[in-house]
Amino acid sequence: MYILIHFTILNTKPGLEKAGVITMLKKGFQVTMMIFCLSLAACAPKQITKDCDLPGIWVETEEVNSSITPIIQIDGTPSMQGFVTIPTSRYIRTLRLIDTVVTTAFANSQPPQYYRFGMARSRFTDESSSLSAQKPWFYDRTLEKLLDADLDVAIAPVEGNPREQISIIIVDLYQQDGEIARVLNSLRVNYLEKGLAVGILAVKSEFDGIVYDIGLNNESVQYRTTQNQPEGFQPFYVLVLSTYENVAHFFDRIKTASQSEGLNFTDDKFVIFYPRFLSEPLRLNIDPNPGNFNNVDGIRRLHTINDGNVMVSVGDRQTTEILMLTNPNSQDKKIPYQIPYQGLPYLLPINDIQVEVSPSIYNSEDRSFVPFNPNPIQFHNWNIDGNKLNFDINFNTRVMTSGVYWFTVDLSPKSLQSPPWWTEWNLRENEPFKGGTTYNLWPFMENLKKLNLELHQDTGMGRLCYLLHQNF
Repeated sequence: MYILIHFTILNTKPGLEKAGVITMLKKGFQVTMMIFCLSLAACAPKQITKDCDLPGIWVETEEVNSSITPIIQIDGTPSMQGFVTIPTSRYIRTLRLIDTVVTTAFANSQPPQYYRFGMARSRFTDESSSLSAQKPWFYDRTLEKLLDADLDVAIAPVEGNPREQISIIIVDLYQQDGEIARVLNSLRVNYLEKGLAVGILAVKSEFDGIVYDIGLNNESVQYRTTQNQPEGFQPFYVLVLSTYENVAHFFDRIKTASQSEGLNFTDDKFVIFYPRFLSEPLRLNIDPNPGNFNNVDGIRRLHTINDGNVMVSVGDRQTTEILMLTNPNSQDKKIPYQIPYQGLPYLLPINDIQVEVSPSIYNSEDRSFVPFNPNPIQFHNWNIDGNKLNFDINFNTRVMTSGVYWFTVDLSPKSLQSPPWWTEWNLRENEPFKGGTTYNLWPFMENLKKLNLELHQDTGMGRLCYLLHQNF
């Protein structure tokens, strides 16, 4: 530019004022430089920062309540009377154990409130323990309000904040199909939808009495267990409703205490339903030093991506993988990952993981990332090993063109593993009575599991993010 100006000045015709020519040329130079700079800016790669934000609503961890009000509700219907006709039954010992644990498990526990329920709920007025429920008269056949147990009535919280209470319900869980629907709805509305937990402890006890409401015809059977056949002991259940942290803490304490009392509650008989499965969301755990990446042939790990059209960096390098593919054969190469997995105690194990990938590609005309189909990222070999989640990925380069891609991968549980006792302890409709079983247990537990999975879709398990440059 300087040479052009100087040449023009030297060849100016005589008679023109040199100062005027120079002024005109300076103005032309400034305009030309502005156009040149603007041209350079338009051609420069656009700079973008991508963040791997969590999807949905992640339920925050709460503390175990230091001050809590225990609400203990006991099924007072005649079907429960057979548990207390044997003074040393596991049922009676469990009631006594609950009395102890609720007053010692929480630092500043309020005095427990005791209720008997059937078709309605009424509070004990004469004592502050479960001693009355350990007597046969408590299960009075002559009281109309005790002819049936409406569990949904007991599930509905008593006055006060459910987060500052722990509701413990002792029941045999005998339910007709219509009752199951009402109970599940009450658990959903009052607890699970509010981010609270539903815990169930399954126990078997000696029994000598009448079992009522069996099957579609509501039959009754006289049943007596024998001490040398504990597999025939009759089941009952302890439902525990509160925050997850309160329920898990109560389970920890009563499980430990049961060992010293000879009840020996086993781990597999404890289960918590809760609209979250992990203490922390699943995220990639990328080594920020790309040099430590075990390079797969045709795949490189980078700090940023710059293909000349766009330069992309990430907000959190640890939670986002940045890769460049340089060889069409890289589609056959699987990249292994191992990320932290912090499952919550007492929840059902996850059988399979559901993957939802949202792919996008940088569009140089729009100068932004736009949706891309089909999905080229493929996941393989999911495996939960203790506190680690292992899996492999590869990219189907046949459906991709040269360019820069952004993938968000949302994870959620696809199926959960049911413990064997759900089936073993279940008495089906139209099946003859068999000791040691609960009528309609399996459909109740399975539907509760299904409800929990449905609610979990709002929170998910976590998100994985990939920034990719296909450079061929």
